[in-house]
Amino acid sequence: MRGFTFFACLMALHAEAQTMPCAGSCTSFSGSTNTMSAAFSVTNTNSTGMAIQGSATGSGSGVWGSGATGYGVYGISTSNVGVGGYGDTMGGYFQAVGTGMSSTGVHGTGRKYGGWFESTATNDGVGLLAKGKGNGLYAQCTAATGSGHYGVFGTVASDQTSYGVYGHNTSAGHGVLGVATGYNGSGVQGQHSATQGYGVSGINDAVDGYGVVGRARATSGSGAAIYGDGTTSGSYAGYFYGRTHVAGTLSKSAGSFLIDHPLDPANKFLAHSFVESPDMKNMYDGVAVLDKTGRAVVTLPDWFQALNRDFRYQLTCIGGFAPVFIEREIEKNQFTIAGGVPDLKVSWQVTGTRQDAYAEANRIPNEYEKPAEQKGRYLHPEVFGKPASLGMPKPLTAPVKISPMPTQSSGR
Repeated sequence: MRGFTFFACLMALHAEAQTMPCAGSCTSFSGSTNTMSAAFSVTNTNSTGMAIQGSATGSGSGVWGSGATGYGVYGISTSNVGVGGYGDTMGGYFQAVGTGMSSTGVHGTGRKYGGWFESTATNDGVGLLAKGKGNGLYAQCTAATGSGHYGVFGTVASDQTSYGVYGHNTSAGHGVLGVATGYNGSGVQGQHSATQGYGVSGINDAVDGYGVVGRARATSGSGAAIYGDGTTSGSYAGYFYGRTHVAGTLSKSAGSFLIDHPLDPANKFLAHSFVESPDMKNMYDGVAVLDKTGRAVVTLPDWFQALNRDFRYQLTCIGGFAPVFIEREIEKNQFTIAGGVPDLKVSWQVTGTRQDAYAEANRIPNEYEKPAEQKGRYLHPEVFGKPASLGMPKPLTAPVKISPMPTQSSGR
């Protein structure tokens, strides 16, 4: 059968039986062309069926194609699918054996979809399984204008345990990596438009892991690891349910605590504003009872003077009057009240300015000039009767951002 010529093979392909002329132990037949046309062609003129069908009952391949610099299998359809595959385990298996970065296991182009992969399994099916030593799946959208174009588009119509796109990494890498190099682009964008749900959801099941991690790695400028925009009515830029820690300086326009009202918790809230200061102040207070000499020694925690400096005092008598005063200032974490009468209660308050290592290295300046690109702009233009266009532009619409506060030497 090896001597069967390409011409005879081609003629047999057009015969009425439409069967391959090689069977059993036949290993190959070949042809050649110097143009974009095919070395041989098989046409199905019926409205259904296939021009070529390959099947394998063992571990072999029903259809196998290879190409040196071209395509192993190349199919074109003007209205449906150029190449289709079906299998109980895999509909198709595509492999690039080249060592270069340009080797591609599957390359599909189309006016709507470059490729369509579907699993018909009832449960646990995978429409597309991509695996590679470099990129398991590489998708690119080359549309220059318009919207609604996707490098990868995933959709799911099932419950909350299903995924439109699922990435899994078993080592220290990333299950899904999104990269954007254009201005205002997003490496990964999540969007949710129903009544309740998540644009992006991060879940951590590890003991010391993180559900979502953001890193700002620029060596200059004022980039943000995570940016939230909640300027619309009733929205939050960030909402945290549970303990929250900021390992750095937190700046804000206002602050308060908000709790269920102690007298009517089912129907009201109660809010208090923070106590602010131009210094990094700590406040301590208590009530002392004077001894028989009209004095009291107040003992503070053993870390008090290591943490604080520049002390300020307030004394108020309770239930009577006496010319009480600070007889001895704080020394060895103690201070003495004198000038009273026996058993008189005295309310005291002491403040100190932080002098721990972090505070000394990160003093908060009380006032400083806005950078040139922010002059004439406002954090809250509406409270000054200014239009919203004079506010600080958002990072996703303009490059001007709020600059971080400059550092200030500690000084004493």
